[in-house]
Amino acid sequence: MQIEILDTLDQIQALKPDWDELFDRTRPGLFMHHSWVYNNYRLLQKGRIVMIAVYADPKRLVGVFPFAVKEMRIKWKRFDALVHGGSVVTDYSLFMLDPESNHRLMIKRVIEKLAEIQPDTWDLICIENLNNAMETSRLFINLALRQFYAGTVSTEITPVIDLERPYSEAKKISNIKRRFRKIADACETIHLKGDEIDEESLGRFSALHKIAFPEASFDNEDTQQFYRALIDDADFRQHVCLSMIEHEGEMIAAHFGFEDDRTFYYYVPTYNDNYSTYGPGQYLLWQLITGSHEIDRKVFDLLRGNEDYKFNWTNSINTNKTLFGIPLQSGRLMRTLTNLWLLTRHIPSFTRDVN
Repeated sequence: MQIEILDTLDQIQALKPDWDELFDRTRPGLFMHHSWVYNNYRLLQKGRIVMIAVYADPKRLVGVFPFAVKEMRIKWKRFDALVHGGSVVTDYSLFMLDPESNHRLMIKRVIEKLAEIQPDTWDLICIENLNNAMETSRLFINLALRQFYAGTVSTEITPVIDLERPYSEAKKISNIKRRFRKIADACETIHLKGDEIDEESLGRFSALHKIAFPEASFDNEDTQQFYRALIDDADFRQHVCLSMIEHEGEMIAAHFGFEDDRTFYYYVPTYNDNYSTYGPGQYLLWQLITGSHEIDRKVFDLLRGNEDYKFNWTNSINTNKTLFGIPLQSGRLMRTLTNLWLLTRHIPSFTRDVN
C-alpha cells in the first residue's frame, strides 16, 4: 500500500481518470465525485490542499481522502486546522475506498500519515459532517480517536427516506393534494436537468431563495459560481436538477438538487411565502419523492437539518458528527482548549489518555 500526498489542483486534475474508475466501482455518493471535490478545492476551499491518494501494487488507485488546512480561531489564538476538502455546501464529508480493499488498514495508514506530517502542516484536526450511517466515516472516527487526543460531537441530524420501506400515509398525501388543489389549475410543474438549467432559471431560483432565506450562503457569488461550474461540467451536469412550480408564470416553490440512479439529494428548497396556505413546497416535495420511487431509486436523502416538514416523510434518521482533536503529545494548554471546545458543543465523547 503506497500513500501519496497531492497539494495542487493540477495533481488532482491529473488523477481524474483513475478517480473516475474507482468512483464507478465504489459509488460513495455524489459529494465524492471528482467534479464536486475538484471544484470545491478550486472555488470554495481557501485553505492549502492536502489530498491523500492510496495505491495498491502495481500503482492502482484504491483510496482517496480529501483534506485541506485552513485557519481556525479558538478564543484569542489562531491555529492551522486540518479539515475535510469539501466545504460548507457539502452535507457529508466522504472518503472513497476500493470495495475489495482492507478499509480498516487503509484508514489506519492514512491517519498515521496525517500524524506524521502534523508538525509541519497542522495544529489541530476538525473534520465535520462525518455521518454515522457510513462505514468509512465510523472507521475514520474510531481510528482517529486512538491516534489523537480527540473527541466527537453530534452536530446535525440527516433524515432520509428508504424508498424500499414504507414511508407514506394516505391521509398525509390527501391533505397535501387538497391544499394545492385550490390553485392547481393555474399552476405548471417544470423539471429541468443539466444544461437545461440556464442562467435565467438559476437566477430566478436564487432570487426567490434570497427572499425566503436572506442569510443563506447559497446565493453568494462564490457559491453560485460553484453550482454553475457543476452545470457546465460535462461529467457532472446530468446529476444537477431544478424543479419548480409556477403559478401564472410566477415561481412559487422550487428545489435545486442532485440525483443519480440510486439517490435523490433534496438539497436546497425554496418557496413564496404568499402561497404558503396552499402548500406548494410540500406538493413539489411529494412529486419528487413519488418520481424517485417510480424509477426505483433506493434513497431519497433529505440531507442535513431537522426542519419539521422532513419528519412528515422520513423513515430513517442518521447523525453527522464532528471529530476534533490534537496530537497526543500536546501540552496541557492545548488539551484544555480541546476539552473546552468539545464541551461547548453538546456532549463530547473523549478518548482515553494513553500517555
